[in-house]
Amino acid sequence: MKRRLLLMGLAGLVLLASCGKDDEPRVPDPIEGKWLLSEFQLTNAPVEFTSWEGAVLPLGQLVSWENYQIEFLADATFKRRIFLPGADSTDDGVWVKDGETLTITSNDSGAIEEEYNIESVDEVELIWSEAVSLRLIKDAVADTLTQAYVDTLTDEEFDALFVPVNITLNYVFAK
Repeated sequence: MKRRLLLMGLAGLVLLASCGKDDEPRVPDPIEGKWLLSEFQLTNAPVEFTSWEGAVLPLGQLVSWENYQIEFLADATFKRRIFLPGADSTDDGVWVKDGETLTITSNDSGAIEEEYNIESVDEVELIWSEAVSLRLIKDAVADTLTQAYVDTLTDEEFDALFVPVNITLNYVFAK
């Protein structure tokens, strides 16, 4: 009888020891979920363009997107939908997060791999960035402009006020 109790006790310990470690729930990556692009923000402006540092740009001001949604799924795939005036664009593919680098690869033929730097991510906000070249007005020029003067310029003269500048474009998403 003692032997049978001892064997049953050992069997119970073996069962308990085999449970647990493999059954731990997977901790989701904070990037997982559905995100809606709310705005763009400019950072790392060169010295001649410091008035642009931290500038917030709504979607329609920088690109013709009316809305941009992306969902990162736990199986490392994504679904994306971009709302354009008069049309929508959808795609899907895979995503990889390696440290602070996010790589998005669409399944669409001819699509290029997109790579972003993750600036921050938590339960409610995701900010990723990329280096871009934009046409901006230098601070020294902007400081001297008046609306009366701008109203006298032709489109070509006005466009000539803008020069290419390398800057960081932050994409600010809300969950």
